[in-house]
Amino acid sequence: MKATRRKNIHKWEQQPKKKMKISVQQRKRSSSSTEEEEEGNYPNIDYFNKLSDDVITSVFLRCPLKSLSMLRCTSKLWKNFIISPSFLHSHLTQSTQNAPKLVFLEDKCLHRSKKSWLRFVSVDMDGSKEELYTVTVPDTQLVCSVMEVCFGLVCLSTDCRLYLCNPALQQLCELPEYSLSATPGYRHFGFGYLHSRKEYKVVHFFYIVPSMTKRYCNHGILRVSHLKCEVLTINKFGGVSFNRWKEIADRSPCLPRSQGC
Repeated sequence: MKATRRKNIHKWEQQPKKKMKISVQQRKRSSSSTEEEEEGNYPNIDYFNKLSDDVITSVFLRCPLKSLSMLRCTSKLWKNFIISPSFLHSHLTQSTQNAPKLVFLEDKCLHRSKKSWLRFVSVDMDGSKEELYTVTVPDTQLVCSVMEVCFGLVCLSTDCRLYLCNPALQQLCELPEYSLSATPGYRHFGFGYLHSRKEYKVVHFFYIVPSMTKRYCNHGILRVSHLKCEVLTINKFGGVSFNRWKEIADRSPCLPRSQGC
């Protein structure tokens, strides 16, 4: 009996030493992993980068835009790959084939910080709501009256300015000033994408009053306004690279009544 008790006591005394050895090894492993993370050595990313471009493309094409916006902050290689024009075009082409959704825009203003933000919310046909993106705007006077969505970009118009927004990249850029309309309150915009040339087009309809165009009526001279049209071309996919507004010489065949894309 005494011998068995001594053996049990001896085993019990040796158990904490094993636990101490295991805990020390775990600490060494955790410290080495933290050092790798601090140095930026992520083994999973290294293994992923060794894959072929076709495999990486097929994986990223299955990711939603919200996930891609987070993945591009992981490494410089992934960022350059995600924002490349060829990948953005392929991803947007595939996303347009999915089920249609309604996109709503909510703008809020923080007067203390002198900033406002735009929040994009999507609602599918079943009524489920999902918050997509939030874009910070350094302008408290931004109140969007018209929103037009086309192939990944959003065109926003206010009372006197025009903006182009890329929600996935959280970018907002002010477009060049457009011509003022001679008819107060009349300004119509159209926003579209030309697949053959991979260019975005912004169309602006407005009225002008020619100096020599006059009509006489019972109350005196009445100036007649003519409908004109100008186009802005955005030729850099996924970014903002535009020229000046170009006025169309031909007369508009119809009179637009509302905004469109």
